Amino acid sequence: MKRIGFMKGKRSTVSGKKLALHCKKWRLVADILNDFAFGLDILAPHFPRSFFAPFSCFSSSLRAIVGVAGGATRTCVTRHQAKQENLADVSAKDGSQETLVNVISLLISLFMLPAVDQSPVLIWMLSITFTCIHLYANYRAVKSLKFDTLNKKRLSYCINKFITEKRVPSVLEGNEEEPLFLNLGPSKDFGCPLNKVTEVDKNLQKTTLEPKHGRWIASFVVEKNKAFVSLKTEATWKDQLEAAIAVEFRSILGSWPSSEIMTEFKEKMKEKKWNLDFGQLEYDEWRFREKNE
Repeated sequence: MKRIGFMKGKRSTVSGKKLALHCKKWRLVADILNDFAFGLDILAPHFPRSFFAPFSCFSSSLRAIVGVAGGATRTCVTRHQAKQENLADVSAKDGSQETLVNVISLLISLFMLPAVDQSPVLIWMLSITFTCIHLYANYRAVKSLKFDTLNKKRLSYCINKFITEKRVPSVLEGNEEEPLFLNLGPSKDFGCPLNKVTEVDKNLQKTTLEPKHGRWIASFVVEKNKAFVSLKTEATWKDQLEAAIAVEFRSILGSWPSSEIMTEFKEKMKEKKWNLDFGQLEYDEWRFREKNE
């Protein structure tokens, strides 16, 4: 059990960054897994006793995942809602609201449980009904979040609209059109080792871009529709954003963009109130430096 717990902890550490990068998706996944765990608890008594322990262990494992995913994504949502940096105030109100809902649900269950205790059909009907309502409400909740920062999906959508329609979508439109589970644009390996960018394969058509300042190098493999970006040690967030914009343009236009086009895109993004001072573009920690440095 200790070994399993250790492995689960390591897995949570590795995946923790992705929870923040795609907090809408994982917030909804946490709710789905939580409802599935409750369904297993209701289903367990209908099987032989030998199945009870496996059912209980599996549902407990799901709740452990829910705890990690729910806690991490809640932090992201709280930070987004704290427009005046009042994180403690928002967290306190969220906690008090959750407590009130739990108290109300407890009182309702005290009256409802005796009425449905002897009717398995009614139990399942109510369970399925409330689960559907819960999942739909949570789906609408995550879709209502309007982040003004960029992740891979929102950046891909904005650049696609800029190229195809000569406009930049608003923060509202960008969030509404952001898919929860599907990816947009080419496959991307941001912050990868330098050898992935520079390696040569005669069977693949690869183009490379290195700006004059040299703080990042990007390559695009046409056959795989995949982009690689390697960063120098002194690269900043602005360099990360610049490289990400460049590979998105390359995937759509078939050629690397000029600095003027990228500057125009960023200016229009600012006009639409997008926050370009920081974001979540899923860069890994690999960095390179020149030998004489």
